[in-house]
Amino acid sequence: MISKKNKNGDYQAVFSEITPSNLPLIMAIEQREYAFPWSEGIFSDCLRHKNYYTYCLQSAEDIIGYCVFSIQMAECQLLNICVQSAYQGQGYGRKILDFVIKKAKWQQVEQVFLEVRVSNRRAIDLYQQAGFNEISIRKNYYPAASRREDACIMCLQLDTS
Repeated sequence: MISKKNKNGDYQAVFSEITPSNLPLIMAIEQREYAFPWSEGIFSDCLRHKNYYTYCLQSAEDIIGYCVFSIQMAECQLLNICVQSAYQGQGYGRKILDFVIKKAKWQQVEQVFLEVRVSNRRAIDLYQQAGFNEISIRKNYYPAASRREDACIMCLQLDTS
């Protein structure tokens, strides 16, 4: 079952692993939401690799968003996080981010890293609200329409005690 009812009788969103069978839905979202989307090959590689984690947040009706992250030793790298436009501004981005952080803590991770386009203020604000700090700028990291765009590298220090 993808969704379960809450105490009000409404369906709530739940996390499940991305699988080859729902990858076409994820790809449709990826291509719709990003000017420079990941390829299906990148997602497929992530599904096969044991240190990569791929989850989607689903309601009974739809995939709301998804995330891809890797855990190596004591570090987590958030590689992709996306919420469909129709669901943005409703707290789902934070829900997905909190899910990643919870999974990282459960695996004794000390730091969570991510890169975000410097122009993506909404995402940067979300990450800062969650406790991430900017640690560096990676010049010309992302493709852009007429040039390359810088990435803001951010880190969240986790308490593992």
